[in-house]
Amino acid sequence: MSKYAVGVDVGGTTVKLALVSESGEIFKQTSVPTLGDQPPEVTVNQIRDAVEEFKNGLSPKDSIIGIGIGVPGVVDLDGGTVSYPPNLKGWGVVRLGDHVKKATGFETKVENDANVAAFGEGIFGSGTEQESFVMITLGTGVGGGIVINRKIYRGVFGGAGEIGHISIQQDGPICACGNQGCIEVFIGQQHIVDFAHSLLPMFPDSPLARIGQERRLEVKDLSIYANKNDQLSIHVFERVGKLLGVALTSVLHILDIRTFIIGGGVAGAGDFIFKPAEDHIKSHALTSMRPSVKLIPADLGNNAGILGAAAMVFKG
Repeated sequence: MSKYAVGVDVGGTTVKLALVSESGEIFKQTSVPTLGDQPPEVTVNQIRDAVEEFKNGLSPKDSIIGIGIGVPGVVDLDGGTVSYPPNLKGWGVVRLGDHVKKATGFETKVENDANVAAFGEGIFGSGTEQESFVMITLGTGVGGGIVINRKIYRGVFGGAGEIGHISIQQDGPICACGNQGCIEVFIGQQHIVDFAHSLLPMFPDSPLARIGQERRLEVKDLSIYANKNDQLSIHVFERVGKLLGVALTSVLHILDIRTFIIGGGVAGAGDFIFKPAEDHIKSHALTSMRPSVKLIPADLGNNAGILGAAAMVFKG
């Protein structure tokens, strides 16, 4: 008899769902559009329908033992209440765990999406040999998850790990959160592209100068040309890495956790970001902390959310 969990990753545009084994193998996977402007019952029904489809495909000897869900925003410590998640404007405050349990009949655990990704890396990915680490996801925004002694550290009210909102410039640009100078307003995906466009006149010989006249650049363009030794791309990523290092140095000093796992689409630039980030930490952290600092690429890619959500059922 095999036991499975359903992992659910509620993103800004897509809800991804998967049937996952205890070893982290994905047996079935599907996705549906995120209808975030609709009431939460719509998403609950989408989850219910997918779970029913997964269940009907199992043999009589196999079973689903629970559902794990990762959602953007703060999740209260009761494990099921989501409060005003960004990109889900029709939600407000929702006892998502209770609603999904009632609709499906399965025990349901709910957690912040960045925490879920971190937990997934700890159980199934590049953090399996790390007792404690901080995960940073570099994408549209900058997310963070803290794992201490193989458990998610959530803080007193459930909001720990909001690394994207560490301010590195007190009079800097205004962030969507209302604060000024958050790391997210410097190294969120669109801000990286904005900075690259601002540099195009200074690098007229860069291939990106031509591309940037035809269309808006993307971070993947920078990654492609950085690997071709394009100096504009390399300069942009060096700045991203240095600013990331500024934020992570503060995290290091507060938590004394010295292993950082870095994922998300922007992290695809690899050492073009990792090296300047690590160099900054090792030149600005307290001297005694510097030798043991490690930056590790995340391993699970786009499946971190669904695998982490399933892991909460098995290991949470």
